[in-house]
Amino acid sequence: MYMPLGSLKLLVGIGTGLHKCANSIGTTIIAVLVGYVQDLTYHDGDASDDTSDLRNQYDGVMILYLCLGCGLTFLAVALWWMDRRQLSGWLQADKKDREHRIEAILAVSSDEKNQAPDLSTIGSQVLD
Repeated sequence: MYMPLGSLKLLVGIGTGLHKCANSIGTTIIAVLVGYVQDLTYHDGDASDDTSDLRNQYDGVMILYLCLGCGLTFLAVALWWMDRRQLSGWLQADKKDREHRIEAILAVSSDEKNQAPDLSTIGSQVLD
């Protein structure tokens, strides 16, 4: 499977954008959502059982946080798996490893075509 380096840069740019969007959503919407879920907690107005009402006040909020945590953990594992499976670890490769991969791809590219290497193939998965 061939994937040009431009596509890899596009994925990194998309990842950074998604990260910034998630931070913005977290700071604006989650606080409002938690307040709304907490307001849905049943309070009957009877002052004699306020203690029992207050003991269950955060149950809905904790369930919300648990669901968000599980969903985001699943998303992180899916993105890690995509990097390993489709990109062969390009997103987690260090500088030395990336340079080695680029040199190998340029060597394979120039050997196949007997001409100047096509730089658009950098980042493709030609090495198995």
